[in-house]
Amino acid sequence: MSGTRILDIVLCIVFLAVAIGLINKAYVYKNDEMNVKELVMLIIPSLVGVTGYGILQYYLNIYEKDTGKSLTDTYGFYGALSFVHYFISIIAILVMTTMFQNWKVAQEEQTGQELVLNQVSDMKKHIGEVEKLYQDIRSLRHDMGNHIQMLEHLVAENHMDDAAEYMEHLKKEWNEISPEIKTGSPVIDVILMEKLREAKEKQIRFISDFHYPGDTKLNAFDLSVILNNALDNCMENVSGENPYISISSFRKNSIFMITIKNRYEGELNYKDSDLPETTKFGKEHGIGLHNIRRVARMYMGDISLEQENQEVVLSIMLQVE
Repeated sequence: MSGTRILDIVLCIVFLAVAIGLINKAYVYKNDEMNVKELVMLIIPSLVGVTGYGILQYYLNIYEKDTGKSLTDTYGFYGALSFVHYFISIIAILVMTTMFQNWKVAQEEQTGQELVLNQVSDMKKHIGEVEKLYQDIRSLRHDMGNHIQMLEHLVAENHMDDAAEYMEHLKKEWNEISPEIKTGSPVIDVILMEKLREAKEKQIRFISDFHYPGDTKLNAFDLSVILNNALDNCMENVSGENPYISISSFRKNSIFMITIKNRYEGELNYKDSDLPETTKFGKEHGIGLHNIRRVARMYMGDISLEQENQEVVLSIMLQVE
């Protein structure tokens, strides 16, 4: 084998190594599941390049077999033409990879918008429930004068048993309309109460020590996006004996911290990201954590998700002043 041939092989190997490195660096969705449509989109440029290479090699072999001469030595431009073809093939793969990623970003943004629209619908439902709750409270307050008069009458007539029974009825009615969780925000109260009811149905212990930071720029709608996504993730992934979900918060000057924990028997898989891979597939693949991070960064904050033994801890930092 001549020295020129060896040099050509070495240069080809270097060229391929650089090209593969560039493509690998450019493609950021390496860990995502890929459907058939996406696979076809990405593989077409490579198939074109391989087909072109096969055609070039075919005519090269025929010429050398028929003439006994090297086509590259006889026509120097043939080698340059082959190199141009290989170079264009690599560029085509890089361009398609970039276009594919832009398409994926647009798809994720569309999915995020659809999710936000769903959350707007949820918020309307929450607001309706809050209005109903406060209407019930106003109705009870309106009737409170009558209730007091009735109790006074029963006590004055020494009907103590009837008075006690009437009082128990009032307490039961009050407990039915008074929320078990009070955060300082009626909207957040409703969200956490819904999650509490869902947890009770699934026999999951739900602990809340969350307090809404009043008199800050933090919007209840933005906070609801965070809590709905985070608690939905917890409900879907909590596992093990004595399952639980806990949420707490504290404020230090302008920093507002939210900590959400849940029991999890599995093991988070981070790979190349600071956020673990999701077990979801399809349109909502990984959207929840990214939506939480999107809102957190609107408030100059961020999130972290860690696992300590059999407990997953989601920490969310927001700047609220």
